[in-house]
Amino acid sequence: MKKKLLCLMLAALMLTSVCAFAEGEIEQPTPPAAEPAAEAETAPQAESTPAPQPETEQEQPPMIDVDASPGANESEIIEVPIEPEGVFQFGDLYGEQLSIDFEQNLPARAAVFADETDDGSFTTAKRATFAVRLREAILNLTPSVDLRDLNINYDGDKPEGQRPNYTGLNSTISAVLNSVPQSFVCASDGMKYSISGGKFTMLSLGLKADAASMRADYDSEKQAVLNSLFPNDASGMSKTEIALAIHDYLALHTRYDYAAVESGSKDNPNMYNAYGVLVNGIAVCQGYALAYIDLLREMGVDSYFVSSNNINHGWNIVNTENGWYYSDVTWDDPRHNLGDYTNDGDFMGICMHGYFMNTEAQLKENHFNGKVYDAMFSVVSGSSPAAAASAHPNSKFWSGICSGMVYCNGQWYYNDGTFNAKNDESTGKPRIYTCGNICKTLYGTERTANVIAPNATFFAPVDGSLIYARFNESRNTDALMRYYTASGTAAKIVDLAEGTIVTEIGAGRLNIGNSIYPRGTVVYADMNSQLYTIVPSETAAGDVDLDGVLTIADVTLICRHIMGQAQLSGAALAAADINSDGSVGVADAVLLCQMISEGNE
Repeated sequence: MKKKLLCLMLAALMLTSVCAFAEGEIEQPTPPAAEPAAEAETAPQAESTPAPQPETEQEQPPMIDVDASPGANESEIIEVPIEPEGVFQFGDLYGEQLSIDFEQNLPARAAVFADETDDGSFTTAKRATFAVRLREAILNLTPSVDLRDLNINYDGDKPEGQRPNYTGLNSTISAVLNSVPQSFVCASDGMKYSISGGKFTMLSLGLKADAASMRADYDSEKQAVLNSLFPNDASGMSKTEIALAIHDYLALHTRYDYAAVESGSKDNPNMYNAYGVLVNGIAVCQGYALAYIDLLREMGVDSYFVSSNNINHGWNIVNTENGWYYSDVTWDDPRHNLGDYTNDGDFMGICMHGYFMNTEAQLKENHFNGKVYDAMFSVVSGSSPAAAASAHPNSKFWSGICSGMVYCNGQWYYNDGTFNAKNDESTGKPRIYTCGNICKTLYGTERTANVIAPNATFFAPVDGSLIYARFNESRNTDALMRYYTASGTAAKIVDLAEGTIVTEIGAGRLNIGNSIYPRGTVVYADMNSQLYTIVPSETAAGDVDLDGVLTIADVTLICRHIMGQAQLSGAALAAADINSDGSVGVADAVLLCQMISEGNE
């Protein structure tokens, strides 16, 4: 043991020298200038890019409010309000979308249209150029789109059926709004055309007053979701696995807004968009589907919005390595009996999989239930893909699972349990709780039940670990436990009062009772619907890899962080700051060596 202590002390001395060199305490030779790297597709980084700020409109022509008809004076500018139709985020279920190939190959520069051969019609080439500009304006928070060089005659004052330019522009606007999930920055009643000299000259996007802050919040939260789901850049994961991880995250962290459906969107103006899902944690089917599209595409998986008027519902079609399949996150986030759960029927920890990766035949059977099948989606500038005819070859992997499925360190984790009922002594009504075995398995055509925690509630994932309540022989939950996926070890977090039954458990970011519980906070409820919270990420100092023990692996992570070879964040960064001085440096690494040495004596 003395020999081991001596080795650790020697390692600490060497570490001090190496890290001091890395931090600049020792003069370093100037490296040669690096050659520019070739452009390549990179994975999302931990730090999100600040949202762009809206540009000013000082250089735009002045506008005056008059009737929507050009006046005799051709220099006069009029405004024509736009009423977009078929826009998902404004509450519509059917509308056009840009094809994925079209989006990926949009022209970078506009051609010159106003010449002697241009008759002022809205041509295919003009449509493509306009789509480019509108898409970029939304993403860059630019308040308007210049149309002057496109030379498009104004025909909006003509009878229905005789205004192809006006109709074509409106159709393109709807398609772009439907294809850019970040278009929640646009208000439904704020978009206007400017007309001058009988031509369309400008499109005002009607950006919301808080568009910049909304984008910043959305981008930050989206990056946090991707970082939590794919800390290793989805390396080794198939498209179906990526789709499964995102599907379950959205179901576990989003509450369906039944109250807003009853009262209208005035109570939740973001109920139909991706912002409502990722930032507010509460939305309806359009919001679920748009957020799913955005997260999938960030990870290189293509998806479209699909809808039905007959069942008043929207969902997705997703492109996997085995073809296109329908996936419905909203219906896999079910509403259970009111009064039995803490959050308007949204049971924390439950995620169904019956509507994940469905064929058209399965969709007709499980969605329409005898109603006329009218699932549809319209793709402009390209062809609509067809759903696969045969079942997904790996469908047995997720079939029958009622808990969230979580991917960590190359393995999938799930709970094989079902629902159990016990009468509430105060009300006499049955209360539902979950109990089963937490298992881990490799992805494949079927699951393998490698039990890591028997007799457990459904779990809440936090920083690469699983938080759950343990059942004792009396069928009560006597403790909250934490299973570390990296080391395969479990530790007790806190004892629970005698006779407790934990009925639900989830981890932030969660919207419960219209209050947001932050990321990293675990929320659980008992049979009396009493809510409790705990922050398990308040990890013991030095446990950088969050495996429950202090080892030389934690020292290595600190060294890599100091030398710029890796970037610690979240709970890992907090655990690495051993001396609590707000930064991670050589002193923290040396202190950790001492802690490991003292623990081994």
